[in-house]
Amino acid sequence: MKKNRKKLFWIMGGMASGKSTLRRAFCTVFGTHDAELIQEEGIEYTSFGRVGCPGKCVKGDGCDGLDQSFSKLKKEGGIRTTERCIREHEIVVLEGSQTTFQWVKPLVDICSRNNCDFYMVLMDCRLWENYKRLKKRILARGETDKDVTDSRLNNVRAKNKQYKGIFTKSQKVEGINFIRIDTEGMEVEEEIMQLIEESGLY
Repeated sequence: MKKNRKKLFWIMGGMASGKSTLRRAFCTVFGTHDAELIQEEGIEYTSFGRVGCPGKCVKGDGCDGLDQSFSKLKKEGGIRTTERCIREHEIVVLEGSQTTFQWVKPLVDICSRNNCDFYMVLMDCRLWENYKRLKKRILARGETDKDVTDSRLNNVRAKNKQYKGIFTKSQKVEGINFIRIDTEGMEVEEEIMQLIEESGLY
């Protein structure tokens, strides 16, 4: 990685693939103060000092990040918030299930304007692993096997396919660096952190 340049990491992957764990790890390792939520008209992000994350990232677990803010920001506000984060922080970590391939070109343009390196990070694991992790998450919340419905599993399949498609399709676009992390079997944050080191994200 080039030194003395800002960096945007767009983390993508299926449900329960480790996206939020990786985002939180970035904030823990590189952040310089506790989470501070910044809210202005059409802008919502969380500052950790050196690190900025579009959306609300002030909770420990569960649905947070851009997903918490997307109903208010929509795509335009999410992209505008990401550029604001890049201007204010050295490292920006974008993570949210609402992002699509339509974000690629605007993010490439934003990075070009702001002397920022763009890294697309795919948290990759098999579909069946996504299923198992989602079920584990549902049961940990006190729900039952009956709550592991076909519609929820179909959503896992759709997101898994969507992000792998974005990652593959984007490789034809200039201005992006690609990192694929195999998260198969990764269940605890310490293991994810080891994988980050081995993948050269430091």
